[in-house]
Amino acid sequence: MMVDFLTSQIYTIPSFIIYMTGLVLALTRWNRHPKVSMFAAGGFALMLFSLLIYAGLMYCQLNYRNGAPADFAQILGIVTFAGRGISAIAWIMLLFAVYGWRHPDSDPWND
Repeated sequence: MMVDFLTSQIYTIPSFIIYMTGLVLALTRWNRHPKVSMFAAGGFALMLFSLLIYAGLMYCQLNYRNGAPADFAQILGIVTFAGRGISAIAWIMLLFAVYGWRHPDSDPWND
């Protein structure tokens, strides 16, 4: 069962690498841009959390043996809804990190 779970999670490796890289970059630049880094680090941390939640859900799905399928479907729906909410909050935080503190009169390309 564990091999099945690990092979089912191979597709998440690129996302995991991107989220970890973003989190490390946000934390290393915290001194120069604390507000932006706070939102970026929070967003990437939530993305990682969401990825782990879905991995745990996949593990539970592969090992689900007892109970009615309707019970598992209800749990799956609740966790999926919560995971999508977490992902939406993470994306909002990342958008604030990118666009939240831009000044309309500053143009980095012409400075």
